[in-house]
Amino acid sequence: MSAPLTVITPVLNGERFIERCLLNVRDQNCAGLEHLVIDGGSSDRTPEIVRDWQAQLPYVRLVPEARDGLSAGLNRGIREACGRIIGVLNVDDFYEPGVLNEILAVFRNLPEPSLAVGNCRVLDGDDKEIYINVPKELRYYDLLAGSPHPVNPSAYFYHKSLHDLIGLYDENEKSAMDLDFLIRAVRGSSVKYVNKIWGNYRLYPESLTGRAIASGLVKENNLRIIGRYLDKENFFVKIYIQMLQYRREWIYKLRLRGSPYKHKLMRLLKRRMV
Repeated sequence: MSAPLTVITPVLNGERFIERCLLNVRDQNCAGLEHLVIDGGSSDRTPEIVRDWQAQLPYVRLVPEARDGLSAGLNRGIREACGRIIGVLNVDDFYEPGVLNEILAVFRNLPEPSLAVGNCRVLDGDDKEIYINVPKELRYYDLLAGSPHPVNPSAYFYHKSLHDLIGLYDENEKSAMDLDFLIRAVRGSSVKYVNKIWGNYRLYPESLTGRAIASGLVKENNLRIIGRYLDKENFFVKIYIQMLQYRREWIYKLRLRGSPYKHKLMRLLKRRMV
C-alpha cells in the first residue's frame, strides 16, 4: 500500500514519550499517512503501548529491529516505508500543529528528489525554549564551513528516492549520522528552506544527545565528519571553504558590536569557533 508520507520513529525503551509521540502524529490529521515505529529491542512497555494504539490508529505499524544501532533502525524504516516523502520523528520530539499537511503542500511544487527544511525549536527537559535552530544556509560548502545545519530531523523532510542517489544512513555512525546524511543530501537534491518552525527537539541531560554534548562527542563527531568530506576536496575548494569560515566568523563579530552582552557573547563565539 502506498502513502504520500511516511513518518519513521526509531525507539529504544521510550515508554516515557511513545504515547505522546503517537498522539502528536495523530493530531496532525494528515490523510494517507504511514507511521512506522522501529523498535530496537525495548525491554520496557514501549512495544505494548504501540500495539495498544495500533487498534485505533491503523496507519501505525510496529517494526521490530535488532539492536544494531540508530542508523540501522532508520535504514530498516526506509526499506519498509511506503511513503514517497520521508520524515523522521524521534520518540521524544514533536511536530508543530498542521506541519504534515503543510509538508504535502510544499512538496507538490518541488522537483524529485528534494529536501525541505524548516526551523526547529530546541527545548530543555521542562519544555522551555532554549533557542531556535535556523538552518537557512543549506549548501554543501556552507555546511563544510560550519554553517548551522538542521539539528533535528523533526524539521526536515525529503523524497524517499533521494536514497537511491546518495545511499542510506551510514551504519558505522552511531550518533552523528544526521550530519553525514545532510551533507550528502544537499549535494544530491533540490533544497528548499522554509522560514517556519516545523519541529520541536527536546534536549535534556539524560538523552543520548545530551550525554554526547556533555562529553564533547557531538563536536568531535561533527568535526570528524566534516573533515572526511574536506579531505576529498582539492586545494582550491579547501581555500574557498576557509574563506567561508572567516566570513562567517566576522559576520558574528559584526553582529555583536553594540550589544550589551558583547563580552559574554564573544566568549561563547570563541568556544564555538574552536
